[in-house]
Amino acid sequence: MHRGEISRRIKNIIVILCEQKDFITVGDIANKLSVSTKTITRELARIDKLLAKYNVFLEKKQGVGICITGNAAAIGNLKKAFTNAPEIIAYEPKERAHFLIARLLQNQEPIKLFELSNQLNVAESTISTDLDKLDAWFTNHSLTLIRKPGLGVYITGREKDIRKAILHYIYENINEADLVEVLHELLSHNTAENSSQIQSEKRLLNLVDTQILAKLEIVIHNVETEYKFKLSDNAYVALLIHLALAIQRMQQHEQITFDDAFLQEISTKHEFTISKKIAAGIKKIFNLDVPVEEMGYITMHLLGTRNLYYTGATPFIPNFQLVQIAKKIIKIAQAETGQKLEHNDKLLIGLVNHLGPSISRLHMGMEIRNPLLDDIKEEYAPLMQLSKICCSAVLSPIVNKPIPESESAYIAMHLGAALEDINLKKRQQTYYHAAIACPTGLGSSKLLAARLKHEFTNIEITAVISALRINAETLIKQQIDFIISTVPIPATSIPVIVINPLLKNNDIEIINKFLAVFKQKNHHDFLPLIAKTSLTENLPHLIQYQNSIFQILNNFIFDDLAKSLSIAEIIEFISKKISSDKTTANNIAAALLQRERYGSTLLYEQQIILLHCQAAVTQTHFAVIRSKTGIAAVSDDTHNNFIAAVIMIIPDSCADEVRETMGTISESLIDNWLFATTIINNSSPEIQTILENILTKFLKEKHKLLLN
Repeated sequence: MHRGEISRRIKNIIVILCEQKDFITVGDIANKLSVSTKTITRELARIDKLLAKYNVFLEKKQGVGICITGNAAAIGNLKKAFTNAPEIIAYEPKERAHFLIARLLQNQEPIKLFELSNQLNVAESTISTDLDKLDAWFTNHSLTLIRKPGLGVYITGREKDIRKAILHYIYENINEADLVEVLHELLSHNTAENSSQIQSEKRLLNLVDTQILAKLEIVIHNVETEYKFKLSDNAYVALLIHLALAIQRMQQHEQITFDDAFLQEISTKHEFTISKKIAAGIKKIFNLDVPVEEMGYITMHLLGTRNLYYTGATPFIPNFQLVQIAKKIIKIAQAETGQKLEHNDKLLIGLVNHLGPSISRLHMGMEIRNPLLDDIKEEYAPLMQLSKICCSAVLSPIVNKPIPESESAYIAMHLGAALEDINLKKRQQTYYHAAIACPTGLGSSKLLAARLKHEFTNIEITAVISALRINAETLIKQQIDFIISTVPIPATSIPVIVINPLLKNNDIEIINKFLAVFKQKNHHDFLPLIAKTSLTENLPHLIQYQNSIFQILNNFIFDDLAKSLSIAEIIEFISKKISSDKTTANNIAAALLQRERYGSTLLYEQQIILLHCQAAVTQTHFAVIRSKTGIAAVSDDTHNNFIAAVIMIIPDSCADEVRETMGTISESLIDNWLFATTIINNSSPEIQTILENILTKFLKEKHKLLLN
């Protein structure tokens, strides 16, 4: 028998070599032992020396491999000696790091380096190097690693930071799904050697006493039964570890501190009542008095837990406000995606239920873990970006801090589910191709198109046409099923639906009734009739778009007036603002008033009046006039008060590109919630920035269409 201890790896390599009758490559040995070839090569020098004592040798042939040479009896003795040889445990650097972090977190008493050296079977200098590498980890967790000659090594920091670091340490090394499995094995006393990974994860959980975990199962089960709720597996595991850790720290006479005002605030919550019941269970089983501060700490955990008993209560945001927050997120997501999300009750309820504990966690600075974070970032990057936009605009101002990616990923999951539902319904729907006819043109047609897009996901607006000059032959070639018009269109072979430009509720009913009986003609998938054109043909179109955008931004007008205004007064004011020439100003005013005779364009939800026309001007104009005391307008004999008026004016004889550019702005008033909100609440530079973003996106799309 071999005298002295060797590592298991060296034993295994020697036994493998003894069993080989021919050469074996280092790579094959590495595969058998699930290590790298470098690791095997590093051990060969030690093995060479050990073999010499047994009158056998290690033969190496480049490109062939290695084998043991000697007589059969000597090789047999060698195998027998090393099969039964005592082992020492050889820890990899990562395993040593786990061991050191666990030891230092378990107890804040100084530990001598030679003690750690003996336990890990490495030199003290190796332990010192390992500690150098761990210094940053402790600093990142608000803890300080102290090393004092003659005394030892230990950590210092606040009790709540030590507990948080222990939880981080566990969750950094075991994902939530594996944690459920590991805990199941530990609590069922299953000692089967499933895998080296499971064994490593069990060692990580040595930070938490398994006997305490087993007893706590009874406490949690009793509370679930009494309060008639059921924790999800992840919430159950998180609470189990949280409580076990708290008990161990209390047994070591380490206590959490709590802000008195905050403790008083959360002590009125339902979760605090549950915490008191848990504390009573701990007292009964562990004979341990739980201080009120610890109850507060448990309450914080319950408030921030994703579970099934959550009622929407939060110490920070009342339930009705959660609904408003969720609606803001949905509006932004709708504006960004162009998908109809606003009346999705399932999404609203899901977000409200999630946002309660989410905002609690963010306010309390609690750790937010998302086991699917990496997968969501990799597989659903656009959804993650959408969620970050929503969270930055809505949640960050509420909690006054950036929103972690783990939290954004949860919001992304809710939005993703809703968008997938829409896509599924779209795949199941019958699709229609429609043209819009609106004699007032400019803003009304684009606004109507935007409203139709939100209300009818199965109607694709493929053309905006003149109500006076209908070319039925062209529309049939474009596979238009019907025309949606704001005025009657006589003598046309294509069906016409006549509705109000603002698409009121009775108009939606009219369209639904029409679709219920309409028989769609069979046609191929819609393909826009775009002929292949050359660069020289396309450049003039791009120049028109660019000139139009330049004029809109260059001629932008903003005024925030203190007095109440009527639509007529706004028209008079803006006409004079645009032109100091009396004749031109009068022409602008007359054109705006003429357009208003068809009916005012009132955006009730946005609290904006849209004034638009073609006039005897040489350039395009865009303006925002806001009134601190309101703008009066009458619709259906009802007096309404609006906050802002948006004015859009284009020349009488202008290119189609000018109309289209201005039309995209009017469409954004419906589609882009942030644009409308900025007009109502923010200053001139901020409005102009949003306007620039809209027009930049529009111009990029035109570049892509015309140049690619």
